[in-house]
Amino acid sequence: MDAVKRTVLFATPPKGGSLRDALPVVERLWRRHVGERATLTLGWGAERAIPVDAGIEELGAWLARWESERRLVLGEGDVHVDAPGCQVLFCHDADLHIESADSALLSEAKAVFTALCWQCIEAEKREPPL
Repeated sequence: MDAVKRTVLFATPPKGGSLRDALPVVERLWRRHVGERATLTLGWGAERAIPVDAGIEELGAWLARWESERRLVLGEGDVHVDAPGCQVLFCHDADLHIESADSALLSEAKAVFTALCWQCIEAEKREPPL
């Protein structure tokens, strides 16, 4: 069986920008291409917190909650937003990763973030079949 090919879009905010600026864009893209629900998880690797099933409109509130609990500094910790076929990572490297097999989602994301002066780079990722 062939490996599954997925594309990852890496988007970095412009100087003076913030990952927080991506929230409305991610919510809009999510609704258009993925749906209303997402699994939100704080952390990375084996150190991830318990996943939370939430409406995509709750993402900002969860980020604020984790920040007020001192569990997150956005851009210094990882926040995963997952659903079948799409993963968004607010990365500890202060950039955004969008991974999907949906070329329309990635194309729209790249166009929107480029228009907002974010630097966008696409990479291909191959995964073994399930």
